[in-house]
Amino acid sequence: MKNEIFKKIEELKRQVEDEESQEIIKQLEMRVERLFQKIDFCQHPVIQEYIKSKKEEIEEINNNLLNNRNLKDEERKILFMKRDLINKDLEFFDSDFEKQLKVVDQEIDGYLKKIKDEN
Repeated sequence: MKNEIFKKIEELKRQVEDEESQEIIKQLEMRVERLFQKIDFCQHPVIQEYIKSKKEEIEEINNNLLNNRNLKDEERKILFMKRDLINKDLEFFDSDFEKQLKVVDQEIDGYLKKIKDEN
């Protein structure tokens, strides 16, 4: 998919000449590059291990909250806060970058179609 999207971007670059369109294409290209960087980052083995460990930590917290009836109110509050913080950290990694790429790909296809229809 990576090569296909960049080929389409190059095609757009060849077909437009005005500055405004060139700027739009440049912005699209930067969005695509950032998305691929995020995908590569999230797929790195160290990051995958981090995600796994954080999910295990959440599971441990949930089990503790569910099964430990001796927790004091303050301890429960701390566990809930800790779980919320971990979930917040994991939100970045759970982003659907593939879906975002498809949206950008559709935008590029739309621009290519528009150029084709105008010619």
